Amino acid sequence: MKRLLTRAAPAAPARGPRTAPDPASAMERRITGAFASGRPARIRRVLDEVNHIRAHAIMLATPEPDRGKVRLADKLGPRSMQYMVDLLPHIQEFIATQPRGTRFTVLDVGPGTGHGTALLADLYRGNPLGYGMQVSGLDIRDYYATYFAAHFPDLPLVIEDVFDHHTKYDIVVTSHAIEHIPDPLGFCRRLQEMARLAVFVSAPFNEPPGQLAAGHINIIDDAFLEQLQADQVVIHKSVSWGAFKDPPYESIIARLPGRGTS
Repeated sequence: MKRLLTRAAPAAPARGPRTAPDPASAMERRITGAFASGRPARIRRVLDEVNHIRAHAIMLATPEPDRGKVRLADKLGPRSMQYMVDLLPHIQEFIATQPRGTRFTVLDVGPGTGHGTALLADLYRGNPLGYGMQVSGLDIRDYYATYFAAHFPDLPLVIEDVFDHHTKYDIVVTSHAIEHIPDPLGFCRRLQEMARLAVFVSAPFNEPPGQLAAGHINIIDDAFLEQLQADQVVIHKSVSWGAFKDPPYESIIARLPGRGTS
């Protein structure tokens, strides 16, 4: 009986794990190469690609109900920024009472899409205006968390209830949030506990009872302001809120003393 003998092929030498190319590094090399070339057309092409990738990431980070519609940056961004524009003179007046060059920690509670928060952070990232700020956002909902991270990667956002958040800040701001909250006075008192120096609250004022905006469950009125006991209250009209009603709606900006300790 013949037997067929086979020889096993020699084992291939062991190889280490293959490392996949890093797309980010490849993109960085392309950007560096484009700028090194000094050719404006090549630089524009690579920047167009970078901007397209970023826009695609922001689109994917947009919550499903808003995805594919008008960009949130165009839809909600301007109102968010205008809310902060309304607050800015009052914040700036207050920080001017502190030593020039002071760097403040600031928390924006209920920042929504974050465009207003980012405006404040951009203005005071350094101290060209005489003061600096380290700005963060805090929201109980994570609805815009991914969008926030995609649009503002350097701006921290904490997802937590204010009553469970125990970090102290120099200044706390909240804009057009208390009208949505079951206990607005208790909420404001909690913000005071979180702030060492001051709290700034912006909200609709005397909103018509039969015409409350969606999600509004409180009417901020004179009785509430009396309970609030703010250091300063300004009643004003803003293009960000009911400007085209007849008569135009009013808003408040209230400054409360901080009660937090280090």
